[in-house]
Amino acid sequence: MRLCSEGRERHIYYKEEKMRIAIIDSGVDKNNNHLKKLDIQGCSLRVCDGCIEKKDEFSDILGHGTAIFYLINKFTKSDYIYNFKVFFDDMDFKMTELNQILDYIYSNYNFDIINISLGAIYPENLNSLENICKNFYYNKKTIIIAAF
Repeated sequence: MRLCSEGRERHIYYKEEKMRIAIIDSGVDKNNNHLKKLDIQGCSLRVCDGCIEKKDEFSDILGHGTAIFYLINKFTKSDYIYNFKVFFDDMDFKMTELNQILDYIYSNYNFDIINISLGAIYPENLNSLENICKNFYYNKKTIIIAAF
């Protein structure tokens, strides 16, 4: 997929085949008026005592993940978008937790694209994150990290 800007209007060029997309964010509000008719899938992942805790509940109380899902769903041909809620009360997140969650996703799921829309104020453990991203890259997977 290639995004081109011409003035203020944006044009999206799609790949022909369907993509499997993962979104790592604050979940999705399935009751949002723009999303009510969609079959939205996901889970929450939280790092507790060094282990990944997975739950089926992934409602968004922050709004960020809902907006990201809406945009990705609107501008891609993907028939499979899966949401991983990793933000709960705020958008605060430790890099070590992101590394563990990405490693968990790498080991347990198969996506073509993983979208992470977050910023890193304290970029500790960037070498570990870089190694995880390389694993995805070498296995022909794409990670999109926006506002990092």
